[in-house]
Amino acid sequence: MHRGDSGVVALIELDPIRSYGLVLAACAAGPSSGGTPAAPITILVNERASDLARLAQDLGPAVHIAEIDGSTVTPAVAAAPIDVPTTELQTEFRELFDHAGLHTVDEFAAITAEFRGLEVARVTGVNDTQRVDVGIGAYDQGAFAMMNPEFNAKESLAYVVRQAGEHRVRGAEPHPMNRLVRERWLRAEALVDPTLVGCVSIEAVAPARPRGGLHEMAPSFAIGHSVGGATTLLAFSVGIDLALVPDAVEVASRFAIESVAFVVPEQDQHRVTLDAAGQMRWPATFLIPDLPWAAPAGSTPAPSRLRR
Repeated sequence: MHRGDSGVVALIELDPIRSYGLVLAACAAGPSSGGTPAAPITILVNERASDLARLAQDLGPAVHIAEIDGSTVTPAVAAAPIDVPTTELQTEFRELFDHAGLHTVDEFAAITAEFRGLEVARVTGVNDTQRVDVGIGAYDQGAFAMMNPEFNAKESLAYVVRQAGEHRVRGAEPHPMNRLVRERWLRAEALVDPTLVGCVSIEAVAPARPRGGLHEMAPSFAIGHSVGGATTLLAFSVGIDLALVPDAVEVASRFAIESVAFVVPEQDQHRVTLDAAGQMRWPATFLIPDLPWAAPAGSTPAPSRLRR
């Protein structure tokens, strides 16, 4: 990255989305910036230039994206918003998941059932060909079906939820089941009690892009509604994720929202993320959530605190 009198020029070669967030934060944290980039930013990339150009419309006061191809530099044209397909869940499966106390999530036409944010079942097929695969994530679902052919869907789901419930609970000892997708665990608690994040109702929405797996760092999202009717995008994240703000912009652009609230553990609210969030066109706040995996056994969730 080069900073001069006429602005900043940054070359991005790896992971464009995460690197984009880092460039914005670095510019905002620069000399005499006061938290806001003082000069135009030009970002050069050799892939996903059109996606970054779309994000630039809502991120940063003067960000220009250019695509490089050898010695040729071309201004990028913003891509159309990402299509987020959905699918209809068969009534029998919805009733099955509801009876088990699970949250049903439709993300890019992939329907999963989550227990405290952890995927315990996935619906494959469409319409009359839908079936339920039970297990912790895609790999376990295939193995579980082969090892337990005598179980029907209801029995399988009850078994897996019981196993997950032993570890994904307040006061439990550290275990892989309570380390996975913790950002979804935070969202799950808010889905049960929206007042934890200052809302009267919330609904889960799809992330910026399809998730690669249970071990992938990826924020989860929901739309929240306040008592006065204001609509907020809730972005749940655990760990320092450089793609958090760009992903929030991607999701926010799909909805008519008035603000963005980041629900992130206090130790993960790094200056990089705070500075990047300050460049969004929507007002941003940061909430400090109660952490279920660190809470005493038998405790009840406490409302999130606003970062001061």
